[in-house]
Amino acid sequence: IDLKAEGPFWVAGRLVAGENQIELTDAKAEIAGHALSGEIKINDKGTGDKGTGDKGTADKDRSTIFVRVESSKLDTVSFFPEEALRVERELLKAFGLADDAGTSPAGAPTNEGIARQSDLSVRITTGELKHAGKVYRNVDASVVQEDGVLRIPAAKFQTTGGLLVAASGRVKTQAGQPEGTISYEFEAQTREAVKEATELF
Repeated sequence: IDLKAEGPFWVAGRLVAGENQIELTDAKAEIAGHALSGEIKINDKGTGDKGTGDKGTADKDRSTIFVRVESSKLDTVSFFPEEALRVERELLKAFGLADDAGTSPAGAPTNEGIARQSDLSVRITTGELKHAGKVYRNVDASVVQEDGVLRIPAAKFQTTGGLLVAASGRVKTQAGQPEGTISYEFEAQTREAVKEATELF
């Protein structure tokens, strides 16, 4: 878990630390000038409830990371850039657009070390999300990567051109090939939104 904020920032919340786990709950923070709230749970052995309501199924020796964030604005350059990159890569793998060498077709670096060692569950609710040079609005998304399986319980967002996107599904990568289904719903009421739908992936 990493923060790369420039300038002053502060974080407050209820911290519980044990031999194999760290939990920061009821958290509030200001990072890169933006206020946010949420929780972070890191367990280097456990496989129980990661905050999604599901019981973990990964091997007992796998570590788990759960992140929930609510904010009016969020920029992954400052907030958990490595975890954001990992989620992006898993989505690319689900579409067969990234290989096991840890790069996308464009050669973008990825956090392969963490990906092979831990399971990750992310829930983001924000009015504006900036990631990889793009801006998404009204984001409410849950993404879970667990022992080679990518699950999207629910995700929705809006592009700058007005394209509304909702998605859900489950994909497992075996022998470098994605297997599963991700369902999408698009709502495009302008020419720009239609153009963005064709360029989204």
